[in-house]
Amino acid sequence: MHHDRIEMTFIHQPLQITPIEAITSDDGSRVYVTPKGDRYPSVTTVLGTVEKPELIEWRNRVGDHAADKKTRTSARRGKALHTMVEDYLNNTNSTIPDATMPLNTMLFKSIRGILDRNVEIVRAQEATLYSDFLETAGQVDLAARWDGTDSIVDFKTKEKPQKIQWMDQYFIQTSAYAVMIEELTGRPIPQLVILVAVEDGDPQIFITKRDKYISKFIEIRKKYNA
Repeated sequence: MHHDRIEMTFIHQPLQITPIEAITSDDGSRVYVTPKGDRYPSVTTVLGTVEKPELIEWRNRVGDHAADKKTRTSARRGKALHTMVEDYLNNTNSTIPDATMPLNTMLFKSIRGILDRNVEIVRAQEATLYSDFLETAGQVDLAARWDGTDSIVDFKTKEKPQKIQWMDQYFIQTSAYAVMIEELTGRPIPQLVILVAVEDGDPQIFITKRDKYISKFIEIRKKYNA
């Protein structure tokens, strides 16, 4: 028997974070300008320098044309999901948008119940952040109290179910955002959550501690400078 879901209303306690300007270069790398005028590379630009042999192997196997097409499709799908989640958590979206793209709608619906059960307080969405300590900046998907713990939450779309060992890059990325928020607001963010909407399977949640990964980001950041 089908029942309409009860409409969720999410509580917002926004952190006081001043937006900063992002400048994207022709090569896709991005720097952010802090209020003091410092120019810091984005987290994704820094992590983009890390070699990913499995991606190189995949690109060699399928060819550049197919790889580029797949990457563009994945990026569009990820952006669509982010927009749906942002609207939903902002309590502005009682109907699901983008009905012309049934896969995007399906992916959003697959994680909606997880958001309902776990997001207790929304603290920031799509906020631009920076850290003088890390000399890095970036834009966070979501900072929220997740099932009792202040967390950075990152949303991913994948074709197939993932394994925890494939999450390292995302954990390293979100650990940097956690440090940025603590530096900017004084609020510690001890937990990292990666929520994966899976095209061919059930959604997955991967959770870890910030302190397990931040040293790895610092190491990569030093190499980036070098």
